[in-house]
Amino acid sequence: MLALAPAGAEAANATGTLAVVASVSANCQVATGANVDFGTYDTAVHLHDGPVDVIAQAVSIACTKDATGVSIALDRGEYARGSHRALGGGPGAATVAYDIYTSQQRSTVWDTVNTVAYAPRTSRAVTIPLYGRIPAGQTVAPGRYSDVLLAMVNF
Repeated sequence: MLALAPAGAEAANATGTLAVVASVSANCQVATGANVDFGTYDTAVHLHDGPVDVIAQAVSIACTKDATGVSIALDRGEYARGSHRALGGGPGAATVAYDIYTSQQRSTVWDTVNTVAYAPRTSRAVTIPLYGRIPAGQTVAPGRYSDVLLAMVNF
């Protein structure tokens, strides 16, 4: 059976708006992969000939694209003494002074005050170089020395 609307009746309609929203939060992830390896520090050579420098690709960071105010800090490590970080774990309480710097010129120590700024242009991970130096003139006992640094990303 077919029902017909009375003549002259028109369908009515009403409209309304529906808000659709999403929030994108700033986020960063940090990963450490390769070690900072100074190789062999030969006290007979480096006592007078100059420091041991290394560039390491040891910190990888991925942040929300276009996030602002991103900075990377490094703590002082497990064996820090005085104004330098130190590699420890050698014979007795022996340590080897070293530091990590914010640039290849090695003029500013990378720490929790002097951080490295990062402006993400993509959300893909990028590797941030670390510039390490063991100062010349250290006389230490042979052995294996190491340290552990904490990398922190502020955003």
